[in-house]
Amino acid sequence: MSYTSLIPHLESAAHSLGNQLLNGALHPTSGGASSIFPALSWSSPERLTISFAPDGTRISNYQSNLFDAFKGLLTSDQLESQILSAFQQWTNKSAINIGYKTDSGLQFGISGPVQGDSRVGDIRVGAIPMGGDVFAVAIKHDSVVAGTWAGDLIFNSNKIFANIDEFYSVALHEAGHILGLEHSTNPAAAMFPGRLNNKLVAADVLELQRRYGFRRLDENDIGNKNNNDFNHSTRIKNSGSLMGRVPLIVYGDLHTKTDVDYFDLPPLHGYTGPIKFELVTAGISLTRAKLSIYNESEELIQTVSGSGFRGSRISVTIPQAVEGETYFARVEAADQTQFSIGSYALKATLEANVQASPALVESVLVGKYSRLKQSDVQGIFLNPQQFFFQAELLLNDSFATAEHLVKAVPKFEDGQQFQAIGSLSYFDDRDFYRVVAPAQIRSNNTMTVVLNTMEASRVVPRLTVFDSNRVFLPSNVLVNGNGQLTIQVANVVPNQTYFVRATADLIGDRFDSGNYQFSVRFDQVRQTLETLGQGTLSSASPATRRNYHSLYVAETQMFHLALSANQSSPRSMAQVWVTIYDPLGRRVFRTLTVPGQTRTAKSIILRPGSYTIFTSLASAANAPLTTLSYTLSGIGITDPVGPSLVKPANKPFKPVSPTDPTYVYPGGQLSLNKFLVVGGNTGITPTNLLREPTFVDANAWYWYNSWLTVTVPNI
Repeated sequence: MSYTSLIPHLESAAHSLGNQLLNGALHPTSGGASSIFPALSWSSPERLTISFAPDGTRISNYQSNLFDAFKGLLTSDQLESQILSAFQQWTNKSAINIGYKTDSGLQFGISGPVQGDSRVGDIRVGAIPMGGDVFAVAIKHDSVVAGTWAGDLIFNSNKIFANIDEFYSVALHEAGHILGLEHSTNPAAAMFPGRLNNKLVAADVLELQRRYGFRRLDENDIGNKNNNDFNHSTRIKNSGSLMGRVPLIVYGDLHTKTDVDYFDLPPLHGYTGPIKFELVTAGISLTRAKLSIYNESEELIQTVSGSGFRGSRISVTIPQAVEGETYFARVEAADQTQFSIGSYALKATLEANVQASPALVESVLVGKYSRLKQSDVQGIFLNPQQFFFQAELLLNDSFATAEHLVKAVPKFEDGQQFQAIGSLSYFDDRDFYRVVAPAQIRSNNTMTVVLNTMEASRVVPRLTVFDSNRVFLPSNVLVNGNGQLTIQVANVVPNQTYFVRATADLIGDRFDSGNYQFSVRFDQVRQTLETLGQGTLSSASPATRRNYHSLYVAETQMFHLALSANQSSPRSMAQVWVTIYDPLGRRVFRTLTVPGQTRTAKSIILRPGSYTIFTSLASAANAPLTTLSYTLSGIGITDPVGPSLVKPANKPFKPVSPTDPTYVYPGGQLSLNKFLVVGGNTGITPTNLLREPTFVDANAWYWYNSWLTVTVPNI
């Protein structure tokens, strides 16, 4: 069977996840693979992670059987090695790192941040039985898939691979899609849909570097700071360590197989206890690294090398430090293999004095902190609950003092993305940023602004955009949940200056301060959420506090939903809830919003059938009469071409005929859309509805129920 015939079903867009994963066997159809939206570049590619779901992990209605399915071809270690090696081919050519993470076994698609979830990798690998000619399904990253689906790789456990090379080539191709690449027209390319290729060619690398830039010198090597020998070593600063009570951490990158980095730890006078140097790539990259420790006479004390293909964690301990002695650490690749390139963290601890908790140390080593100053990294340990990154102390709290954003380095060389790390660190803090749109905007003159909260942060954010004259610009909210806020502004003018203001959603709220990562992008296409339902709710009577809409789903698909409410009532007094029930009256989705806000929850997959959208008004105790208008918007994220979902006989809403794709919905309603929303029908009897949601702390619900999904009293 030719690879040409397989590729149309090899992968679907992130948006067609439900098409691939749900409800029985998949049956190939004719036509090429396509997607509604092109995949996006990852916002923090320098800290991506990958995990392998244990067999038995739920993927929709199935249990993953990745290791059992292919045990006749590959041992468990060989399987992981082949997939990791495929990803490493890509990361070696650009400013990307992928670190190995142990998978918790939670079901695929759990609520959580798109990147940086502590429980699973940003990229998760599993397998389920599929039909037809599907090798695997790559779940691409895009701006309207909220939750942890983005980046997942699902193999077809029914597929019998001819040999290991075939398995590897499929993994290499799918890894490219996960990183945002589309098909190539070059027959030799890994992304060419016509044959199995197991090596990247110039066409693949060029497209990858267009998105992420090339792997360049790290901060320690830029300019005149090249730290490739003893005389130019990077200082490990201990001025803020409180006599070594906190670990001293620096970050670096082996950007070539022969790169060498030197660091020096100056003496801490009066300390003669043990000093431990630890070099960590595990969880950061897949690099096999080598650590050598020298005294100030440049005499070698000890060398240790990492092994394996999942990254490594190696250390050297000096049992008794010589008072006044400077020690040097040399970092390099352990061998000249594919796993010789990538990022790392180097930790030095004064073992007799260090007091930081191991869990906090680990989160700092492998988390999103590689662009922080050493002083900020030490500050995390000194005050882990209240330390604020880049605390600017009123320096960027106005248009006049706005921080000028520069293009992200070392990636995105064409100036389509700009990044910063910041914090809302005091009452009524507001951070202003200034950005100049590139001369050529790739996204049809659309600006996308993304704010991701950091791991230890609980700030619920708000973003506002202004033009060069400081005039407010309207924006569309795409995602506002899961620790992420994404907005888009249309009709951006090339070479013009824009201002973005970041504030807390509610000043004085317990979620009004914290750290965040911030990016402005000009490479994401404009997304338009369709209005699914509108209405008005009033607290005047029980009957006016609720409303119903029916949702008819013809094809299994993923939905992204946003709920907005007007500003006619104080937000502290009322909120609107939306709950979706399946045909059996089971709750499958819930979110809420407050007056003047748009909120979202995780994306959901719905199979064919009739659903009830139940909207209700919740008011604070003793609140005055409240009336709120709401709008439920969303998008059915599906690929128009690909394997069909379920047997035609099992679909409740079918096309008119094999030649007429118009779907026939209840009441004789006809539509080309794969789903339809109508008002006035309940779909299920009201007696089957669960209890109406009560008034809660909306921002606490945003954090605990929408993102962290843990049980919190009184929420």
